[in-house]
Formats: sequence, structure tokens, C-alpha cells
Amino acid sequence: MQINVKVPCKCILFGEHLALIGKPTLAIPLSGAPFELNMESKQSSKLDIQFEQDSPEFPAAMLKNDIQLLNKLRPIKNQALKINIQSNLPPGAGAGISAAWSVAIVKALYPNLDEKTSLEMLQVLEDSHHGKASGIDHLTIWQSAPVLLENGKAKVLSKKILSPKIREHFRIWVSGVPKESTAEMVKISQKNMSDLSNEIDALMDKKALIENLQKERINELIEGINQYGKVLEKLGVVSQKTKAKLDMLRTQGFGAKVSGAGGLTDGSGLCLLVHSDPLVWQNLTIPVIPI
Repeated sequence: MQINVKVPCKCILFGEHLALIGKPTLAIPLSGAPFELNMESKQSSKLDIQFEQDSPEFPAAMLKNDIQLLNKLRPIKNQALKINIQSNLPPGAGAGISAAWSVAIVKALYPNLDEKTSLEMLQVLEDSHHGKASGIDHLTIWQSAPVLLENGKAKVLSKKILSPKIREHFRIWVSGVPKESTAEMVKISQKNMSDLSNEIDALMDKKALIENLQKERINELIEGINQYGKVLEKLGVVSQKTKAKLDMLRTQGFGAKVSGAGGLTDGSGLCLLVHSDPLVWQNLTIPVIPI
């Protein structure tokens, strides 16, 4: 039996790092950057798992461990599994690749499982990856909808917030995979957070952000994203190389910010770009991906 599962990746539109001080975080699905899992299942006397690829980005041993963990939570019938996974976004760049893998494999192995149990299993799986996961990544990907994380609780928002029209104004650029871990970047931002309290308080609030998305107020979104992008840079989570590129894009009318934990040495992971002209992407010299 052949099973194909395709799920979106995710990016943070607003709020990364500020969740540390109780500010809301809004994540959105990246439908233009799907994570795809193809699985061939055959009868077998035991559970046998094979991956068509084994790379530093997708180590087969780690992925097999995830399946064994799922098997302990909810037994999988004995079968021979041959699995292939594909993504045009790299792991470690802030796109929620581990959550996309988790969602895809749960959907593939348990196609008839109810949502509540599926999400509980996903939480266990993501906790095993990250220590204690907030849930925002896998919930955004599972629902393929915007998710707001506030006061430690993740809430699914209406998909109408991201209309096809407004999506045309947004793109993702991968500035490079950070060499630092998320934990390292969090420590850096925590150290600098108190010095930026006034600038943080002046940022676009949750209500204004959602309203601007719903009413397609692109210029307000550009201004808000640039303000927040500059706060992230002052928090010390953006490399000089990435900052220089984002500053150049801002001079050309773009809203531009790092999306995720960031990175200091070279690349800073995903960057979110927005522009008032939806045709501007045709002439952009850097590779971008639709949201």
C-alpha cells in the first residue's frame, strides 16, 4: 500500500522571543513550502522501518526512534515500511521541519485516529525533540491555519485571516541555516530584553496585527514588521550578514524580519518579507518562497 502525506511548514509572523515576557506569538502555515512523506507499506512478521535517505538533515536513526516512540504510545501493526521524505526548506532554519515530520508520520501511520489523540501524540513526540514544546508549530501545521500562542496556550485562528490576496504580498527567504541552537539564541535575547522594554511596548499589538491582516492593510503591516524586525536585531539574534540584506530590502519598500530564533554567525534562518506590490517578486534577485 502506498501512502502520501503532504503538510505545510510554518513560520512566525510576529512574536518570536517576546513570548518569553508574555507577549503573544502568531504562527502561520507555509502552504508554498510543503513537507511531503511517501510511505510504502507491506505485510511483514515484524515492524521493519527503512528510509530511502539518511543524511545529517534527516538522520534515519532519529526518525526510526520517533516511530518506535509512536509505537509505544499506540501500537503499529507488524509491517515493512519504506519511507521517503522531501522538503524544499532545510531543517534548523525555523520552518518547523521537525513538527512537519511529526505531523506527516502521525497522519501516515494513523489515518483514522481522532484529532484529540493525534494532537496528544504529537505533543509527546515534539517534547522528545525539544524538551518541552509550546505546541504552536505542530498545531499550525496540523490545522494548516494561523495559530496564536498566548499565556502558554495555543489557539487556532480562522484561515480567512490569510486570504489568497494577502498571501500574494508575502514571501519567505532562507538567509541560511543558523549554526547556533534555539536555546543559545534565547539566552542572548533574554540578556538584552530589559533594555528594549519601551521599544517592545511600542510594537503593533495582537489586535492591530490581526485586524491589519483581515483588512489587508499592507502598509501598516510593512511598518509593523519592520519595527519588530529591528527589535529582533537589537536583541542580538540576527547576524550582520542577514541584517545588511534586510536593511537593503527595507530601503526598497519591503517589510523584512527574521522569522524564528535567528542566528548570529552566518545565516539567521527564515526571513519574512512583505511588499505592497504583489508583482515585485518577479524581479527580486534572492530566491523566495510563497507562503
